[in-house]
Amino acid sequence: MKVLLQNKTTRLFLQEPGSWTSKLDEAFIFINSGEAIDFAFQHELSNVHVVLWFREQNHTLTIPFQRDPQEEPGGAIPNPKSNDRERL
Repeated sequence: MKVLLQNKTTRLFLQEPGSWTSKLDEAFIFINSGEAIDFAFQHELSNVHVVLWFREQNHTLTIPFQRDPQEEPGGAIPNPKSNDRERL
């Protein structure tokens, strides 16, 4: 299993900071989903989700971890910084 970040709009995968690719096998691989989420918060990537890629089965699983501002009934809630979140 490989852990990736994908832009929700463009469907491109993070290759390196500031660079995106359409090819799964060229995407940056995170150690785990927590590292991917931390990276997204640290680099203020607000339109991404985590993708788990099971290469042998050629299957992906998408894990959303942020709410879009329009989904919040009372308005947008700012993205928390890494040190504001509780570590599990």
